[in-house]
Amino acid sequence: RMPGAHHEWAVQLDTSAAAVEEGARYTVYASIRVEASAEEGSAFSAGVYDVANRKTVGSMAVELDEIEGEGYQTYEIATAPLHGRMYIYVAPPQRPGEVEAVWVDRMWLVERQGAGNRE
Repeated sequence: RMPGAHHEWAVQLDTSAAAVEEGARYTVYASIRVEASAEEGSAFSAGVYDVANRKTVGSMAVELDEIEGEGYQTYEIATAPLHGRMYIYVAPPQRPGEVEAVWVDRMWLVERQGAGNRE
């Protein structure tokens, strides 16, 4: 649970803990729910940051009017080649009084098979 009053990458998964196969392409997913009193505007952001190369390899942002219902929903964060010096993050929108909390239940990776899987 992250309060909606800040925008820090407060939920993170280190890819070294996920035992990724170096250079293999993965799609990153997260199960997230948002508590908000507002109906429009930013709900949260998420992405994959490459620490070794100091760059974001994929990111996304969700608006409140895109969320259906109050329960957890699955979001596709990014598809990219991963290695052990990266992290996956979720951040609330820094909207005190409008977004009360962003909840992350889990994150998972699905390795992509087939041609072009490795870079």
